[in-house]
Amino acid sequence: MPATPSPTEISADTLARFDQALATIQEVLAPFAPMTADDPGRPLYEMQTMHEAFCRQTLLVLDENRDALPPVYGLETVEWGLRTFDALRLRMLRLGELATEGQATVAVLADGLVDAAIKGYVLLKIVGEPESFRRLQGLREATFRRPSGTPPQGE
Repeated sequence: MPATPSPTEISADTLARFDQALATIQEVLAPFAPMTADDPGRPLYEMQTMHEAFCRQTLLVLDENRDALPPVYGLETVEWGLRTFDALRLRMLRLGELATEGQATVAVLADGLVDAAIKGYVLLKIVGEPESFRRLQGLREATFRRPSGTPPQGE
């Protein structure tokens, strides 16, 4: 088996900082968690470049014509929405990118673990103690059970 580089352990301090960062993000986003669409049956608009330009220009014109708007329109709420959108958009995109990178890392780690376990199982089957092999045999069969008629993989 080829030698693999020695991995860097994740320290307890690093994990604690990670957990604190997650807690902070959760705390910061908590006021927005209950946000839902006014009409759950209507699909939400996505903010595309043309939509954004239209929204920003319309809000400028509405601001210039506040006296013509009925109070029920709620321009202050719409302006708050734009400020909040501007404040959160890039941060949420970055958070999504980090989540995607983290999920890819976890997937690669999981793949390596399953591959190593399968190879270790095969080694035990060939050179190991029969009792050690029997302890894993039932678990392996239950874990990697395949539908009838499906050819085996990996062995």
